[in-house]
Amino acid sequence: MAREYRLPVIAGLHGVRSTLAPGEKVTVDAGRGAVYQGAQELPESRKKIPTTPFSNRLTALLQLISPLHLLDPAAPEFSPQNCGSMHDLVRFAHEKGMAEMFSLIGPSGRKMTGGKRLEGDLPLTMHVLDLGEGLEPAAAAKKVIGPADIASPLMRASWAGLAHPDVAWPEGLAVLDWEEADRLSGGIVGLKSAVFGSYAAVAKEYLHLVLRFGYHFAVLDAYGGDDPEVNYINFRFKGGGGDFENRLFRVRLIERILTWAGFTVTTRGDLLDAGFQRRPLTEILGRLTMLGILQGKCRLLDMALSDTAQVEEMAESLQAIFKDIRTEGRKIFRPTEFAQSSALTNNMNVKSGIYQLDWLTDNLAVGQAPMSYDALDRLRELGIGAILNLCAEFCDLHWIEEKAGFEVWYLPIADEEAPDLQELEKALDWLDECLYLGKKVLVHCRFGIGRTGTVVNAYLLRKGLGHKLAGKKLKGYRSQPANFDQWWFIRKYGKKEKRLTIREPSLESRHLVDLFPFFRDYEKLVDDLDARLERAGRESLCGRDHWQCCSEPVFLSLIEAVYLHHFLNSSRSQKSRQETIARATSSTPHCPLDDTGACILFSQRPTACRLVDLPAEERSAIAADLDAALAKISRDLYFALTSRFAGKTDLVFSLKEVVSGRFVQRFFHHLLQNNRLEAGQPSGQGTD
Repeated sequence: MAREYRLPVIAGLHGVRSTLAPGEKVTVDAGRGAVYQGAQELPESRKKIPTTPFSNRLTALLQLISPLHLLDPAAPEFSPQNCGSMHDLVRFAHEKGMAEMFSLIGPSGRKMTGGKRLEGDLPLTMHVLDLGEGLEPAAAAKKVIGPADIASPLMRASWAGLAHPDVAWPEGLAVLDWEEADRLSGGIVGLKSAVFGSYAAVAKEYLHLVLRFGYHFAVLDAYGGDDPEVNYINFRFKGGGGDFENRLFRVRLIERILTWAGFTVTTRGDLLDAGFQRRPLTEILGRLTMLGILQGKCRLLDMALSDTAQVEEMAESLQAIFKDIRTEGRKIFRPTEFAQSSALTNNMNVKSGIYQLDWLTDNLAVGQAPMSYDALDRLRELGIGAILNLCAEFCDLHWIEEKAGFEVWYLPIADEEAPDLQELEKALDWLDECLYLGKKVLVHCRFGIGRTGTVVNAYLLRKGLGHKLAGKKLKGYRSQPANFDQWWFIRKYGKKEKRLTIREPSLESRHLVDLFPFFRDYEKLVDDLDARLERAGRESLCGRDHWQCCSEPVFLSLIEAVYLHHFLNSSRSQKSRQETIARATSSTPHCPLDDTGACILFSQRPTACRLVDLPAEERSAIAADLDAALAKISRDLYFALTSRFAGKTDLVFSLKEVVSGRFVQRFFHHLLQNNRLEAGQPSGQGTD
């Protein structure tokens, strides 16, 4: 990375932190291995990296080789037509090859030429295909082999798990694909046929194993060698002969154990996918043994498990077994460890340098965690002003988001878990308020899938959509509840939040009047005023350089009041708004926008604050023209809001009334008084 971006890097300098002060400017000379204080001038010969015809030609060729555009295998654009480089071609071929190899094989793929039948003490019908050094040399001439003929360490570890003393196998009953056997007439095909059985493709460092137990399938794909960086286990589990709900309990049990053992797990219905990557061979072998035991122990649990208590009891029993297993003196697993350092060390969700998110509405978006400062900048470009952060594993990310200027609500949810109901309700209250105030909000967990989908689904139910409309709204998005716990939580939450039937449910409040044309006219007026004051040579600015106007009463026209109130709500956090309103409702005469010596809405401050530095005579002359222009915009806004013309006297509001929101009450009181006068009623009579 440093070489690609031409950044100087020096490694192995001891005592640097004690020598250099935080924030100190230094010059790093990687060529000489030295660090100098301050900004040092480079010799002319070292300022520029020389270009040559060869480097120019290489740069042009690299554009056809190294860029990677195909990042998401699930995206519609992941196709041969969109390959723009050799890197894209390699990526496409690799992903499609892996998907084909790891897919659940149908009956047409089970007749393996060259496969040998594996027979041992287990009642399994299994065929083994040697891809190279997977079997002992003596097995080459055999059609039927035993466990002793297996040379592959990966296959031996898996078989050791299946044959573990704690796994009880039925006597006299073949364990095979009963679903396929049901479809064929009895006796025509022998039960030891490869059509029914499990199979394994083995090599010295590779294993592809498909286990067919009754009505469910387990697919395992693993590589284990000396280099931990390329080692992996991919595991898939699907199906069963029990009721769907019972199958879900079994999947939940397997998910619980594998997550505890350090696997990354995703589930959808009775389908489970798990991965374990970049670990030493000893840990890979241990996990394979554990998966073998797990498959043997869970074989018939879709018929037995019927509630969560049984799942918890079985999970504790299995954990006790796995804790006793050692591989070369080491435990075969450890709980997943999360990095507690700054979350901004991983760029995993920045695609082509641009952070990607999905918009559910004009103001509500879902996506992955923004894991770089570039991603945070991208969120600002997209207009995101508030973030609902669900990442329990990144304990400092919400602070980083706040320091970057976003309003953040932190609802920590452990990976693969459902939220606490009371904490969720608080977060949804906050989300509702943000969307009502017109803010653009991002909801994210680490990958933008399970936890994000659960919270957003709950929000849709809370808005009255019901399960059917909520599912339709989220269809096509990757943000979906991803496991049994999360789906079960949504099911219970849906019973609490009933479907709205009195009107069509809506996710966002829509203003009857579009305020932004009036805001544009007002902003143009203010820009012209600032330009005029700048030409006049005014250097001191109230609200920034001094606080002369902050102890004097300030009054605003209707357009100024609506504009300031809008930006107070849309640009400030909930905490900041509450503190500002508290200052506005206090008895002190000081300006409520002054927060410890800083105007919190300096760019949107009223025109009266902008004129305070001028001499009285000049201020009066400018104010006369300004008041006329403000009155015109205010009357146009008044007509748009009420469908009637304003009276002869223009409405004005104190700054404290605007900040506290009381100006809205005064506005409606004014309308009520006008209605009474038009009806011929004396002011103060009639029913409010």
